Amino acid sequence: DNDSYLEYQIGLAYYDDLDKYVEQANEYMLRAYEHSNNDALFYLGYCNFFMQKLEESEKYFMLLRENCKENNRADVDSYYRMGQIYIMRKEYDKALEDTKTALQVAKDSKYKMNNYY
Repeated sequence: DNDSYLEYQIGLAYYDDLDKYVEQANEYMLRAYEHSNNDALFYLGYCNFFMQKLEESEKYFMLLRENCKENNRADVDSYYRMGQIYIMRKEYDKALEDTKTALQVAKDSKYKMNNYY
């Protein structure tokens, strides 16, 4: 709907400068998601990751994984970012598993991982 689209666009504008506006970006993406905009899930996960709210971040990345089509950018992102969360938690086996999955999905989908290096 129009509200979801508008809130998503405002959230994207704030997302462009997370150092200053991470809380505002998160707020607008949450509103967009509440209006059934699943595109907001990645941004919610990343905003919470940026704010070091790892449990919230994990929740949104796992929802992203459940709601995205296989072998696309969102799928790669969810596995890669969860790998980072696991590293921060010192859960290295899980981190390795999700990072390997991200690389495999990227290979299968031809999505380049160079955005992460």
